[in-house]
Amino acid sequence: MPNQVLLLVDDDADIRESLQLVLEDMGYRVRIAENGKDALENLKLAPKPDIIVTDLMMPVMNGFEFLQALREHPKFGGIPIVVMSANRGYDASDLKVHEMIRKPFEIADLARSLHKAVS
Repeated sequence: MPNQVLLLVDDDADIRESLQLVLEDMGYRVRIAENGKDALENLKLAPKPDIIVTDLMMPVMNGFEFLQALREHPKFGGIPIVVMSANRGYDASDLKVHEMIRKPFEIADLARSLHKAVS
């Protein structure tokens, strides 16, 4: 989806940097956050993104806490969310998100999940 704003939330700097490059090559305008708390600040200070991609296991505020905070804040409702995680204990319906992708993943799988989430 060209020119859509995507908020990428992951505590691993290498993953953030790599995914940012890949997502920008796909046509997304990428904003990044290091954890859920950083992402909430980003959401409060910048225009609402078209989609959020978040990890679950992060310090400060993990993905579970971040998703809960999003649900409790009416301004952030309706933003499609893709969770990426190595955690096998949950699926998209458990987390009440649009898509879930398991780490490690292929870029084609990420692209499909993003497309499904915003369709």
